[in-house]
Amino acid sequence: MLSIVRRGILGGTFDPPHFAHLVAGEAAYRDLGLDVVTFIPAGAPWQKAGREVSVAPHRLEMTRLAVA
Repeated sequence: MLSIVRRGILGGTFDPPHFAHLVAGEAAYRDLGLDVVTFIPAGAPWQKAGREVSVAPHRLEMTRLAVA
């Protein structure tokens, strides 16, 4: 039998991830009674079209380090 997991998903460019991203994830975790919050860096952020953005693998690693 699978257990129910209340998961929040927080997406963004995360270039770089910063304290406000972590605060938003923590607030959702607490206020919504989540079991986990998953941070997902955007692959090709449309909001940043025409602007320089770090490559996706670097943003993913920065995000992993920030939430650790």
